[in-house]
Amino acid sequence: MEVKISKTAAGKYYASVVFVSEQAPRSMPNSVVSGEIGLALSYSGFVVDTAGNQYVRQGAKKENQRLIRKTRTLRRKKPGSIRAQKTWRELVRLRERIYYRNKEFHHKLTKKIADENQVIAIDHPAVANLPDAQEYKRTLQTFSWTDFFVTLRRKAQERGRLFFSVERRIPGLCFCPKCSEAFLMQPPFLPEQRRCLFCGAVYEDSFAAASNALEEARERLRFVR
Repeated sequence: MEVKISKTAAGKYYASVVFVSEQAPRSMPNSVVSGEIGLALSYSGFVVDTAGNQYVRQGAKKENQRLIRKTRTLRRKKPGSIRAQKTWRELVRLRERIYYRNKEFHHKLTKKIADENQVIAIDHPAVANLPDAQEYKRTLQTFSWTDFFVTLRRKAQERGRLFFSVERRIPGLCFCPKCSEAFLMQPPFLPEQRRCLFCGAVYEDSFAAASNALEEARERLRFVR
């Protein structure tokens, strides 16, 4: 047995205990399910799937706004002063609280997705050439998109699921889910309904991205088979 005590920047102490066991770790049974899902970053929430469901953690945007205000307040304080140190501790506690809330939300959401679907396809947002890229990156940072992606991939591999990461070659390019005509996505934070000029379908860009990711995963499966 090994005990390690650590202290965080917020002033909290944690004790981690490591037990060494001679038994082999139990493997998780790989049950086969028939579900398929495509995921993409949503403008009006966090994640949208091919069924049109929105997944978002309540209070995340308000916490991000509070984090921005605290950061600006700290910049106005005199470096090294007592008030600056107090504001810095409050900022560290707020960051820690946001981190653990995002981690809990990611754990519950990824477990639900991995348990119910055999094929999981996720659209990787490309922000290099999109307008308002800074605001788009701020949304990715607010909801910890990278942590969500890594957690979902790990749980999918543990359960024996087929996980596909689809990256668009042209940033902002999507296709209509019905007629497959190409179009450019709207700038970030504009969750407006779009109408396809070819078939008249009405949908959001994020829903089209999720549908395209699932279709790309199906094409890869057909090629492998």
